[in-house]
Amino acid sequence: MSIPDQASIETIGSAMVKVAPAGWAKAVLTVSAVAATMETQLAVEMLDGSVDAGLSIDVEAQMACDDLRDAMYEQDKGTWYNAVFSVRPGGGIEAEFDYDNPPFDGDGEPDLLEDDQRAYPRDAVHLPSWHPSRGG
Repeated sequence: MSIPDQASIETIGSAMVKVAPAGWAKAVLTVSAVAATMETQLAVEMLDGSVDAGLSIDVEAQMACDDLRDAMYEQDKGTWYNAVFSVRPGGGIEAEFDYDNPPFDGDGEPDLLEDDQRAYPRDAVHLPSWHPSRGG
């Protein structure tokens, strides 16, 4: 899948590296989004195998996640609900996008999901079975 907004990807990766403490081996950012609501969680694996999950990205990088979600919208298909970004020292950023599973581990408010459907419309073929906009 091509990513139409490479600048946002670079902003996200740079923000992850910027907050990683000395001795880090891998940083993983999980993003869950619906409508105007987004949650991010950054976990950094250290060289000794320990994990620091108490870090966060800056506002600029959070805005880049939102911009990327906008840029990746495809007519009738929608955009992603969840994404995972990972980076290693000296390496490029890798990204995976999930268009099918509910945001917030299924704890998304139905009203927000319906707002998201209005903002990023999906046709019936691309609307997941769990989505409240399916009705019935």
